[in-house]
Amino acid sequence: LYNIKEELKKKFHRLMIPSLLLSSLYIVLFREGEGWRTPYKIINGVGHLWFLPTLFGCFVCLLLIDRWGIKPKIVILFSLLFSLIPLQGLPIRFDMVCKYFIFFYIAYLGSGVNLLDKIPKWTLFELGLFQILLFVVLFGVERRETGLMEKVYILPRLFEILYSSIGVIVLISLVRKISRRINSLSTEKVISFANEYSFGVYIYQQFILWYLYYYTQLPFTISQ
Repeated sequence: LYNIKEELKKKFHRLMIPSLLLSSLYIVLFREGEGWRTPYKIINGVGHLWFLPTLFGCFVCLLLIDRWGIKPKIVILFSLLFSLIPLQGLPIRFDMVCKYFIFFYIAYLGSGVNLLDKIPKWTLFELGLFQILLFVVLFGVERRETGLMEKVYILPRLFEILYSSIGVIVLISLVRKISRRINSLSTEKVISFANEYSFGVYIYQQFILWYLYYYTQLPFTISQ
């Protein structure tokens, strides 16, 4: 059993501290201040940093779910219902937590179970092709029925949840399958490596692009 207070403290240091600091820097560099609303914007994560408080909220929900011992089927049902509600403007990005927690939880469940054991004959190519074809079909149906989709909000959101959830499952399964082929690496190490680099790239990319645009000749060179 883990200490929930310690886990929350770790996640706060990992996610919210960078969010608060970098959001403050973002407001200064990009002049995004809005008077008395500025502290509220910083707490919610400014610009592309919105995902940090969102991820923190997902971890908080997961820790509470584990602590209370809520069954996965119930969690999936309620997270699906909350994901379908068009919430906006809630503090600490809780509206985004409601929207994305279902994918977070599916990934959490999939990380502990090798889903490819259910379909051992599928190759990496077949899994990837299946995901692409599914996306194309569902996206095509969604675009074709634009009039109906605009009238019924729940339909495009259900399509999005369906192909995104399958995408999460395929991605987790691919990582586990690749890890099996590389005996020296465990699934956890592969995921941890990808997590560290993607986390850093996403956080700093906006600031790096800002520097390149305003303080280097790169925009001029590219435009030639």
